[in-house]
Amino acid sequence: MHKSQMDIQLKEGGQLTKAKWATWLECSNDWELIGSYKINLKKRRLLQKFILQPGIKAWLKGVLAGKRNRPRLVPEKLGDPGQKLFVFPNQLTQRVILVAAEELSEAARRFWQRVALGNSRLLAYDLETATAPLDIDSVPYYLPRAMDNILEIILKTVDCQGGWLAVRSGDYLEIKAHSSGPDYLDKRLSISGNPLLREIIQFRKAHIVKKNDHEWRMAPRLGFDSATKVWYAFPLIIGKRLIGMVAMWGRSSFSHEDVEKLNLLTIRIASSVEGNITFTDLSNHLHRMAYLNDFAVTVFSSQDLEQIVQRTFALLRRAFNTERIYLMTFLPDGSGMKNYYDHGRLIESETNSHASLPSQVYKGNIYRTDLINSESTYKPAYPGSQSALVIPLKYRKQVIGALGLESKVEGVFTINDEHLVAVIGSYIAGLLENGRLRQEAEARARNLSLIHEVVEKVIGETDVRQVAQIAAGLMAQNFNYELVVVALVRGPKKELQLAGIGGKGVSQVQNGLKSMKSPGEKAISMRVAVTGKSALFNNVSKDSVYLPIPGWGTGSDMCVALKEGDQSFGIIEVESMRKNAFSQNDLLVLESLGGILASVISNVGQYQKLQMTVKQLRATQEELQEHIAAQRMAERRLVQAAKLVAVGEMAAGIAHELNNPLTTVSGFTELTLEEVPPDSR
Repeated sequence: MHKSQMDIQLKEGGQLTKAKWATWLECSNDWELIGSYKINLKKRRLLQKFILQPGIKAWLKGVLAGKRNRPRLVPEKLGDPGQKLFVFPNQLTQRVILVAAEELSEAARRFWQRVALGNSRLLAYDLETATAPLDIDSVPYYLPRAMDNILEIILKTVDCQGGWLAVRSGDYLEIKAHSSGPDYLDKRLSISGNPLLREIIQFRKAHIVKKNDHEWRMAPRLGFDSATKVWYAFPLIIGKRLIGMVAMWGRSSFSHEDVEKLNLLTIRIASSVEGNITFTDLSNHLHRMAYLNDFAVTVFSSQDLEQIVQRTFALLRRAFNTERIYLMTFLPDGSGMKNYYDHGRLIESETNSHASLPSQVYKGNIYRTDLINSESTYKPAYPGSQSALVIPLKYRKQVIGALGLESKVEGVFTINDEHLVAVIGSYIAGLLENGRLRQEAEARARNLSLIHEVVEKVIGETDVRQVAQIAAGLMAQNFNYELVVVALVRGPKKELQLAGIGGKGVSQVQNGLKSMKSPGEKAISMRVAVTGKSALFNNVSKDSVYLPIPGWGTGSDMCVALKEGDQSFGIIEVESMRKNAFSQNDLLVLESLGGILASVISNVGQYQKLQMTVKQLRATQEELQEHIAAQRMAERRLVQAAKLVAVGEMAAGIAHELNNPLTTVSGFTELTLEEVPPDSR
């Protein structure tokens, strides 16, 4: 390795672990510095003198020899008080990394040990049978390349057909390198489900299985052909821990010397494998931190619930390489759950009255299963899922939902995945709750505005049916209801009569209603009209007394009463063709509309009654006036008749008074005329 590469790796390691300084030391005849980080010329001279002190030389030699590795305090001239010196050896190259830091965590120590081992040119130990050393200088921390090179050197040790190298992950062996190529990579072998693997893990010794043995059928035949007759397994052990396994197979048994070489090689190679695994774990941890950072940046800027879900799914899809993601949130009214499912770029949502979540999730505990089968209590959200990880979403110690990941592969999710998803879940819970509260506030404001619009349009109307029709149309339009029916109780039999209808299916519903009989007392609408109690059914097929309208398929139904005081005089019924279309909040909005519409209809009814009374009074007034006029005419006629009678009586009296003397005069005149001569003037 070039000095520049050493310096770069020391710099990267120092920044990751917050080391004060670090240096590569190599022991040939004496210790010398071959690479450094944050060491100037003055400190370099002091450090060179320091490592040549007899006590320090003995300390470093002891660490290289495998003795107990204890940190020492940093000399005053090389650092601040309280700082410690940590040594990470590579016995093969006779090199060590000396790191100065206030403290190093276990993860940081494993990382530095990985640097010390993983960057050696002889990481996989170039034995006599190996034609070339393992060279990972070009990709020093790339696990697949390192594992492939390690397996290649092992396979060159003996004459065999092929082999694989696997690391242990819980109750599984996960293949990280295979001689047949990438087809078998990351395949997981269940330890508990294979008695042969269980035995090897238990006794931690090399194991041979021949074709005629009864164990042959249990040997993982990944890469076998018809000529394969023997299979070997060599466990990789660090201390008392089994970290993995190397498997090899061939046409004939290995010699005793070959088996001894392989035993020795696997013993020595185990530390390199663990170093690669440790660095990979640390890299994965850093990746998880990066995902959390991406999550914080992208998701926290989301404005609504749908956007939060979409961005969360995109991050989880990238982090876990699975599209089997779902999110469930409890509805605020406790009527069920709102579920979101990942279908690539499309997020589907639905509302259920219940969800089949594991019982421990309801209690706020994480659920993880490596194998989903017919006996599992967990019911997967996606068909064909083999493993699952479900995290409860908790807000102020209350479970408000769950975040689930599933995979087609067994045992995919680890304890580290639990930690990552749990952190993401805690953020999502807060975001969802805040988003829900914001949506509720916006919905209330929007509903109030729409209710105001409805009231504004109907408040000046004076006809009940016109009010009902306008209200039904506006409710269907403003609230996206598929069908709105306003019916009023009318007639001596107190039957519901259609007063207004609005929505998409008006013509179908009107035609269907004509062919229907009057609903019975047990029908939803009649029950609401009689009892005055609102009703919400998110699946009308479960209500045996629901009367379907011919030509109209109903999935969900809401119905509220129109009441004046305690007396119901009608209903508003809202229907949707979808099941689980309404929530308790929707019912509250409809009740608010019902209360206002009831008041308007009641006032319009009172106004109509008043108008009818006024008309009746006016008709009575006109009739009375006609009677008065006739009476006055009769009175005038009576007066005239009386006058005429008086005149007649007066004329008769005058005539009588005049007639008597005139009769006398006339009589005397006639007598006189008889006596007067005929020729008298």
